[in-house]
Amino acid sequence: MLKKCGVGLAFVGALMFGVCTVNTVLVDSVMATSHEQGEKDKPEQSSRTRGPVLWKKVVIAKVPAVVKAAIDKETAGGTIREIMEKEVDGKLCYAVKYVKDGMEKTAEFTEEGTVVECKKVDIAKVPAVVKAAIEKETAGGTIREIMKKEADGKVCYAVEYVKDGMEKTAEFTEEGKRK
Repeated sequence: MLKKCGVGLAFVGALMFGVCTVNTVLVDSVMATSHEQGEKDKPEQSSRTRGPVLWKKVVIAKVPAVVKAAIDKETAGGTIREIMEKEVDGKLCYAVKYVKDGMEKTAEFTEEGTVVECKKVDIAKVPAVVKAAIEKETAGGTIREIMKKEADGKVCYAVEYVKDGMEKTAEFTEEGKRK
């Protein structure tokens, strides 16, 4: 009798072990899937900083046709490295990094396909009123770059900087007003 009871307990123990193992695998699988899904909903993280990335990568197939045509025209004869998108004042804008004639270049486009001329500038080259606004905005942080942007006859200055461990951007008009 004791022998039968021992075999029975061994069988029940094995059965319970199997159920627990399957349960653990299923729970771990669900938790991993849930975690991965939650990660998709969070802002992308930059590999350079701990803050949210303001631009997100997109593929050319997801870009509106009018913007794609402008990108194709601007980058003709070059190789596109990446396309990024962000929303500014309720409108999408696109940045394209590409290599043409052996040089790495960046071009920005409005959602209407207008090319925004961009060039990197030194803070010493921006108007005094813009310089003061940039210095006030970035106080206590580190400026990564300042871009002078021209579109439709209007000029603005975009600054990328790191402050409080977060990567940030700000744009200013020629009058030094934040956009």
